[in-house]
Amino acid sequence: PYMVAWEKGLEEGPFLISAWVSVLFWSLDMATNFVTSFTKNDVLVTNFVQIAKQYLRTWLLLDLLVVGIDWITIGLHLAYSGGGGEAGSAGSQGASNLKVMRLLKATRLVRVVAVLRTGRFAQVQDTVMRRAQILGINLHCQFVLGISKLVFIIMWLNHIGSCIWWIFIKSTESSDTGSSWQSE
Repeated sequence: PYMVAWEKGLEEGPFLISAWVSVLFWSLDMATNFVTSFTKNDVLVTNFVQIAKQYLRTWLLLDLLVVGIDWITIGLHLAYSGGGGEAGSAGSQGASNLKVMRLLKATRLVRVVAVLRTGRFAQVQDTVMRRAQILGINLHCQFVLGISKLVFIIMWLNHIGSCIWWIFIKSTESSDTGSSWQSE
């Protein structure tokens, strides 16, 4: 979001390092998902063929989309920024392509939401609720978790609205008179 909002490029050191670390991490994560066991009907499945089939049916396509966009972004950066500078129309075309690719990285949100809706978040919530029941405070925990979810949803919707507002402002920034409501 920072790079898109302030139109920063990957040529700046920390961003390029972060992009490489991210793409390598998620690529390694994809490889490990082929050997990560899962549960089916409360039975732990450890057969590598079944694990691979399960991953191919569930997460692989989404992971390929997200990680593929990251790899394409880095590839475009390497192709259009030879030696740290952008040259001519190829450079400006490359900058435009990189901006589009950075916006497409928002598909990673789909993966995060899916993970939250499925196993990991539900397992943590289940563990907290079992311990709260032992302590006799499960109703209080349900209330706090419910309120926390609502606050998170409200904050997320405000964030999305702000991003849409920013896109609107950027698209109406230039006018034929040279002034905008921002400058007045």
